[in-house]
Amino acid sequence: MSRYLLPLLAFLTVPAGAEEVIPVYYVDRPPLITTSADGKIGGPIGERAAQVFAAAKLKVEWFNEPGSRIISVLTMNHGAECSFGWYKNAEREAKVTYSLPFFLDPPAAGLLRADFPLKGEPTLAELLARDDVRLAVRQYVVYGDYIDGLIAKAPHLARVGVENVALVKMIHAGRADLAIMPQLEIAPVIAAAGLPPEDFRVVNFRDLPHPEYRYIVCAKQVDPAVMQRINQAIRDLSLP
Repeated sequence: MSRYLLPLLAFLTVPAGAEEVIPVYYVDRPPLITTSADGKIGGPIGERAAQVFAAAKLKVEWFNEPGSRIISVLTMNHGAECSFGWYKNAEREAKVTYSLPFFLDPPAAGLLRADFPLKGEPTLAELLARDDVRLAVRQYVVYGDYIDGLIAKAPHLARVGVENVALVKMIHAGRADLAIMPQLEIAPVIAAAGLPPEDFRVVNFRDLPHPEYRYIVCAKQVDPAVMQRINQAIRDLSLP
């Protein structure tokens, strides 16, 4: 975890009277969250988060890190650090502080190989109940209460510590059959993996209750006044 010492020390050594700079960690997930060559945060989720922090008049420094490391850093609660773009679940809510929702996700979809035996458009519950479906999900990622509940009951489940590009490659290579991700992310991830889109099939699930909200999350020791400013900015911007 030594790579986190610099942002943490920067926060701890702010001169008296100066406003603290908050380290904000994020996962680069084109097209939803992107980083330009000059370090500017982009994509619909990234731009929205930057808008919230600016409206809250908070000084932040951005750090692009893997999702598993971000959750580990925030739950260790060693510094006043934040992240954005996360779903809410009860286990995580006990360890970090959530803002008001600031982004409404596009619907999730299933990604399978084109040659996987599948008739029609099954519900996610039906697909995950099949004994021949090997589901791969990213470790530390939550998908919302409904999807997470189905995932927990899946007969063949692998939690993997990789990003979505590697997950797509696993499916293409036959090491897994199904992944779940936002629809807007699927085509760019397949392209980033350098694979033909015709090798895959996208399934839209009619049983998903509604798209999920995303939140800004901070370590528990973040000043409540900071969280109040973030939440007030979300209200002022009439989000999500």
